[in-house]
Amino acid sequence: MMNKSIKPITIFPANLKTLWLNENYNYPFANNLPLSLIDLTINNNCYLQELPPNLESLTLHDKFNSPLPLLPITLKHLYLHMQYNHILPEPLPVHLQTLYMGALYNHSLDNLPQGLLKLTIVGHPGIYTIYELKPSLDNLPNTIITLDIFCKY
Repeated sequence: MMNKSIKPITIFPANLKTLWLNENYNYPFANNLPLSLIDLTINNNCYLQELPPNLESLTLHDKFNSPLPLLPITLKHLYLHMQYNHILPEPLPVHLQTLYMGALYNHSLDNLPQGLLKLTIVGHPGIYTIYELKPSLDNLPNTIITLDIFCKY
């Protein structure tokens, strides 16, 4: 079987709700993500110019380390894995409930939304003890009910 390279998608289905792109899809998005999208997962370092206004869940895996655009107000779950180390866009959505970050993130966490319920900070599996958490956790929202820290602190 021949390997065929993946071509850029210029038009997505108008009613698309969930989109997962692995590291083999390495094209920028030219503001062409459908407005209907509520769940987006990316595992490459593409540049996101704009996110759909109804997005509820955004997962950016280990290969992603580009600045994020302004996040939609509807976003409830944001998963930023190991490599992400850019300042989070402000303001963060007021309805954000879950924030998952890699331990390489070393910027302030002082402006997290007051509705945040779960914060997870993780190191790399198997070697997470070599990472030291850089941002202070002194000003976390009082609404957090689950705090998971899987790195040296």
